[in-house]
Amino acid sequence: MKSLKLYFYSYRNKGIFYEAVTNTILDDLVAVLKPRKMTVIGDFAVRGGTAGTVTAEYEAPRGSAAGSRNGKRRLRR
Repeated sequence: MKSLKLYFYSYRNKGIFYEAVTNTILDDLVAVLKPRKMTVIGDFAVRGGTAGTVTAEYEAPRGSAAGSRNGKRRLRR
């Protein structure tokens, strides 16, 4: 769990958009875990009153190996 926490903290001081962070985390987890389905919810609370929640979903194509990077992805803001 500590390595996952450090992985998340690595995005803390990067100048990157919420959507890009959420998609990168989803891509990395799909590559390592090879799930059939996965949802990553980024709940961002930052200084200055701008907060956001981004949801990225992944679903492996039917009939193929789980974790294939050619799966269907959907991003909601």
